[in-house]
Amino acid sequence: MKLARKGIDVAVTLCVLAGLSFCAGCRQFDHSASKAIAETSEESIASRPKEKASSSPVPPAPLTSVDRAVLAKITERDAKNLAGCVWIRSVDEESETRWRYPQLDDVLSRPVEKRPDLRLVLADSDANVSANAAIALAQRGDAAGLDRLAELVRTPNVPLPMRCAAVEAIGMLPKVEKPLAEAETASTKKAKKSADAEAMRSDEVTLRLQELVDQYGTVRKDKKSPYMAELHAELIRALAKRESPSDDVRFVQALRAMRPEPRLEALLAWERCEKGELPVEAVDLRADPDYRVRGQALRTMAAKKHPAAFTHAKSALHDADFRVRSSAIAGLGLIGDEESKELLKELIVDRAEPTRLAAVAALVECKFEKPLWEASGDASWRVRQKIAQALSRFPNAEAAAVAERFLQDPSVEVQLAVVRAVDSWPIERKGPILLMAMGDKSTYNARRTAARELADAWKPAESFPFDGPPERRAEILATLVSRFRDERPDAYVVASKPKEAPVARPHASDSQLAEIERFLKTENRGELRAYGPELLDALERLRFERKALIPDWVYSETLPARNTTFAAIDRLSSSDASQRRKAAYDLVEIAEKGPIGRFAFDRLCFVVTPDKTAVVWQAALKIAEKEGGDSARELTYVALSQDDPETKRLACELLVSIPDSRNAALLLPLLEGSNHDVTCSALRALAVSGTTETLPIRKLLASTNEEIQYEAAAALVALNDESGKTALARLAYARDPKVAAHAAQKMGEYPDPFFTAALVELLDGKTIVVRAALESLPKIVGDDVSLRKDDRKLPSTSERILRWKQWYERQASAPRDKQTK
Repeated sequence: MKLARKGIDVAVTLCVLAGLSFCAGCRQFDHSASKAIAETSEESIASRPKEKASSSPVPPAPLTSVDRAVLAKITERDAKNLAGCVWIRSVDEESETRWRYPQLDDVLSRPVEKRPDLRLVLADSDANVSANAAIALAQRGDAAGLDRLAELVRTPNVPLPMRCAAVEAIGMLPKVEKPLAEAETASTKKAKKSADAEAMRSDEVTLRLQELVDQYGTVRKDKKSPYMAELHAELIRALAKRESPSDDVRFVQALRAMRPEPRLEALLAWERCEKGELPVEAVDLRADPDYRVRGQALRTMAAKKHPAAFTHAKSALHDADFRVRSSAIAGLGLIGDEESKELLKELIVDRAEPTRLAAVAALVECKFEKPLWEASGDASWRVRQKIAQALSRFPNAEAAAVAERFLQDPSVEVQLAVVRAVDSWPIERKGPILLMAMGDKSTYNARRTAARELADAWKPAESFPFDGPPERRAEILATLVSRFRDERPDAYVVASKPKEAPVARPHASDSQLAEIERFLKTENRGELRAYGPELLDALERLRFERKALIPDWVYSETLPARNTTFAAIDRLSSSDASQRRKAAYDLVEIAEKGPIGRFAFDRLCFVVTPDKTAVVWQAALKIAEKEGGDSARELTYVALSQDDPETKRLACELLVSIPDSRNAALLLPLLEGSNHDVTCSALRALAVSGTTETLPIRKLLASTNEEIQYEAAAALVALNDESGKTALARLAYARDPKVAAHAAQKMGEYPDPFFTAALVELLDGKTIVVRAALESLPKIVGDDVSLRKDDRKLPSTSERILRWKQWYERQASAPRDKQTK
């Protein structure tokens, strides 16, 4: 009896709540606004994937206690018992809905008849329930909870992620042309009275966002609305979906924000804006202390085709942070003019692999394919893979020639990238490539992928047994090739390989792989020694694809007799120190002709690791620089622990070209060493590591060695530590002219107006210092004021110095003149 009465009470309570929410909705919304909401909600729902239609509308499910518990949560504890918001940020930055509540998503992913009606709980007595419901509704295009969302953003005790999710949800709402609420706040009325006629016609959702930006986008003296950069950035992002930056001054104001997050979102908004000129505030951010903002400023300038985009992108190629340099290279691809293309041609042969990778992406962006094909023989498999992926953009004969060559590449990843790239080509062009990839020279993954892709476009290919016996595969492939030629005689044109194409290493078939594996298990040394040229490929595949352990006798007996690289590596194990040194020199000579390959390098790392010979380690590091990859990084980490200072220095220099936050933990202890060269190299590597632990670096600013002071200051500037700028400017007065010149040059790599005064002072220094200052000043100012259009010949150095000093005096006196007036 008591249970029955309790059930009746719960039902009555639910009915009352539903009635209250309905009445509240009637009081809150006028008829026209409700109609607008309904229309826009239907439009939003129509744009989503349609569910299975039914003859009659399905009523939503009642709100269960389990669903209410999900809606009532705003925080929860993780496995470590740490409290966190239930709204989490998605890893995918490009996703429209970046803020998600996974448990609520699960509830709303049910069929319609099992999904609760969130509108019924917008007026719930539990603020958390109504807040979560409002966000979820807005993410699905329903503006019924707009007032609740605005209130949620303004609630200070709500976790910041949830407030950000509410802002994002507001930005996702469709346009509502009439105000939703009859009872407007005094601030809203005041804003509308001061707005012009155009603003009065804008939708209510945009007005709400603008009000929130005005409230949370600046530092307020009354401290009633404390400034939160993350919230400001989210508001700018949401507003950018509805307003053009050229039509709203709030985007310009965000470019001047005190924190980098709003500046970054404002730059992104300007990049997507198709109309209006880029404001000077956006251009000035190319010298921002934050590397993200500097990089985005360069991309925005390039995307908007700003007149100075090329100049600043070229200057940023000397930035100490590789991420900024990468953005500059990407900007060159967006600019796409002849100057940019010529510069990218130089960068694609740069010694650093990350630079070459960025240059490949930029060349693809500007559709400049010739340098790509010329670089298809790059020593790095990652670069070759990137070029292979670019083949999808160029379905022509030249690209087909490169695709055929890549199908015989020793890297499995490159072969697979080719097969996937040509899938977007027309069948007439991709058919021959995929048929070639189905042969025994390709790896199993490439053969399987090629067979499936060709079968999707050409039905006869379904008969190919990609995992069948080699003889059967060869028989059916020959039939398919003949049939394809008969059906498309004009399309089947085999591209000729370029003369400079490297000779591909023979690939082992699956049967050969099984045979060699059997020889290894039975230690059949004679059969293995007499095996054909496919042996090396088979052993590499066993080592890396199947993670098999290759016996030592293979490296010491079988491979040295048939491969000079493995012969030299084997001699590194000699007890004779002179033999080891001679082997190290031979390996360096072999590596200079081309990469030794990951199989040989893997063995080299194994042999070198326990060795203490400095010459051997230095040779191994030179080879590691060419090979790259995780094995090279791990070998470099071991080299940092060697006793030889030169080995440590080479390892640090190698880590400069392999920037990673993990490097810092091993580099920081080196700063306490006594070797000057090692300390300087470690500082250069730390500068690109992205570490936030800068205290050990700051301590070196007090060093008696000016070169160490310079490297420490340069590293701090690169790591966005404010003490670095002051220290770098102070080094303009260094006793050593070389240090002062280096400092002047480094200032040009960070075009910050802060350095202008120091560079002008350097114009009175030694010749080497003056040259560096004259080179850096235009990068900071944006123009070389010492060169004039009416100059019939290049002015002398003394004349250029005089013009810079006169310009600086005019700049310095300008504020005083204004005050006098």
